[in-house]
Amino acid sequence: ENVYVNLEITSALAANRPAAFLHAMAALIGPGGQHAIERIVWGTGAMAFHPQPLLETFVREFAFPQALIEGAGLPQLDL
Repeated sequence: ENVYVNLEITSALAANRPAAFLHAMAALIGPGGQHAIERIVWGTGAMAFHPQPLLETFVREFAFPQALIEGAGLPQLDL
């Protein structure tokens, strides 16, 4: 219950390497299931660019594939 995930570094993968981002998210959420989703914090330390495109990519485009949800028991993110 006291573990939170900060996506400060991982979020950079959302736009540049979506498959790697999917793998990272599955690894982070898998053990905690639905409870883990409530503990994800979008963070950024971006100083050289604005993080808005990464956040928009995450909100618009990210979803676990149905096969991964069924096969690994992952919950779908409801953004």
